[in-house]
Amino acid sequence: MTDVFFFIEKKPLRRQAAGASDASADSFPPETGMVPLKRAGVEYQATNILAAYATTHGDLRPMYEDDDMTVYHVAGPSVSPRTDTAATN
Repeated sequence: MTDVFFFIEKKPLRRQAAGASDASADSFPPETGMVPLKRAGVEYQATNILAAYATTHGDLRPMYEDDDMTVYHVAGPSVSPRTDTAATN
């Protein structure tokens, strides 16, 4: 396993339409089929899952946090490259 990062939005990031002067565009592209209330539920579940994981695993670390999002990091194990080529043949 390699490093894993979880990006949890505290409030949806706004996407800015091309040529728009501000980020007034809807933060949910229509093609995703996500409505704001449903997305809020998914974000809430993601936060709960990470909280439950953290209670039994000591490797979840917050890497970044601001008013809009928190980024968590789970470090992958330190693994030496395999040098036994006979086992792969």
